[in-house]
Amino acid sequence: MRRACDALIAGDLFTAMADLTNEALNEAMSISAGITQVPSASGYEIESHVAEGEEHRFRVRFDTTLGAVFAHAIWRQVEGAWKVVSLGVDGT
Repeated sequence: MRRACDALIAGDLFTAMADLTNEALNEAMSISAGITQVPSASGYEIESHVAEGEEHRFRVRFDTTLGAVFAHAIWRQVEGAWKVVSLGVDGT
């Protein structure tokens, strides 16, 4: 999770996207379609990490130019590699 967050903070979207499954990429595309102004992120904090069976669920707060943005991601091993299988953005 830290590698993906660090990549987003650095503006390295390709590294962050490499961790997404096709389904998670589709979710990311749907989220970005509704954004009219892209905030610049300056930092983040992993607020929670819960392991449930084969999944690891994260909630992350990003500090951005538009205020705090909260995201959640579910990671799972896919063909031997850890991948984001679902993600979303929360209002608070």
